[in-house]
Amino acid sequence: MEGEQRYAALVRAAAATAVGLDFDGTLAPIVDDPEKAHIHPDAPPVLVDLAAQVRAVAVVTGRPARQVLDLGGLEDVGDTVGAAGKGLYVFGQYGNERWSSTRRRVVGP
Repeated sequence: MEGEQRYAALVRAAAATAVGLDFDGTLAPIVDDPEKAHIHPDAPPVLVDLAAQVRAVAVVTGRPARQVLDLGGLEDVGDTVGAAGKGLYVFGQYGNERWSSTRRRVVGP
């Protein structure tokens, strides 16, 4: 019962919630060669569906933001998310680099 109540509270708060996800190990599998860590093929439409339910979706990574945008096809995802009036953000190098579906460029410190 408590689990159901917590889930219901989360659903009620979804429109005001930002969801942060790690790239490696969450959106992309851990692999021996980091250059081959492409996003799971089912992830882009899931990110779009998730963004429709929450305030924003963020991808956080230790990699450079540009590398994650390319490996994940996240600029295309950002186009779809942005068209729906929502935000997709990439925080590269643990937040030292930022990209958003609204600004469309990597910004550093």
